[in-house]
Amino acid sequence: MSWRTVVISSSSKLDYQMGFLVVRREEVTKIHLSEIQILIIESTAVSLTSALLCELQKQKIKVIFCDEKRNPCSELVGYYGSHDTSEKIRTQITWSEEVKKLVWTEIVAEKIRNQALLLHRLCKSEANLLDEYEKFSFSKNVEMIFNPMAIDCNDKKVLNTLFGQIKNTSMDECLNSLSTINQQVIDYLDKVSEKIEYSISYDIDLDVVGLLKLYNVKLLVDEADLKEKIVDYIKLTHRILNKTVFIMVNLKQFFDEEDLVDIYKEVIYEKVQLIIVQANYDNKNMYEHHYVIDKDLCIIEL
Repeated sequence: MSWRTVVISSSSKLDYQMGFLVVRREEVTKIHLSEIQILIIESTAVSLTSALLCELQKQKIKVIFCDEKRNPCSELVGYYGSHDTSEKIRTQITWSEEVKKLVWTEIVAEKIRNQALLLHRLCKSEANLLDEYEKFSFSKNVEMIFNPMAIDCNDKKVLNTLFGQIKNTSMDECLNSLSTINQQVIDYLDKVSEKIEYSISYDIDLDVVGLLKLYNVKLLVDEADLKEKIVDYIKLTHRILNKTVFIMVNLKQFFDEEDLVDIYKEVIYEKVQLIIVQANYDNKNMYEHHYVIDKDLCIIEL
């Protein structure tokens, strides 16, 4: 069982020999690969052979590379971590947009939890900020939109929640009407079955959700106007799914300043938060707060 964390912090040459990691400098050191769990290349003055890299991957040893400041900058990741890696990749390619959003939001939330855990171990006061953030359910409260053109106010998640709300509110007031409709449908099907030469079966219980799906009930939105469609999506998703934070990628490239201000006003009125992720910096208006995240993940307010 592996347990060693090996750190190479000075000029060295690493190669593979008969199951051993060989570290060559003023003295030669050999460590059997079965003992190594993590190999950290802390210095940029280290050279290593491709044979060693291949064997490290076969042994599933994590290899971390550092930059000239000795900060971790990358790691060695194998293409085939398990026997069914290719199948998993093909499955992920076929994921729907909804599944991709859920997976990504969970990845972000897990990163925040790990950051909070590390800060606690280091006894940093900033850990309390992340603890407060974790109470905020990322997957339940945040809606991520990578392509504003592709949003759908009548997606499956929205309609299923809407149908559930309609069912709950109509059970008492409309129960008699639903029973009457159901009985009329059953009578119709009975007459049809008497006139055909085949035996047929059908469900005799019709619930509210089944009736709504039967008649293709949908939310009315303006599909032609992108600005109105986005505003409707924010309102409906907030009111139906209780989303309170919306993250949109490159939203500004679709609208001029006037349309953006209209969207901002609707967001403020709806009492939700809108975060726009842009690759480039542009002018700031009175409704915006601008932040830059640099390559070291430092947040700079402009």
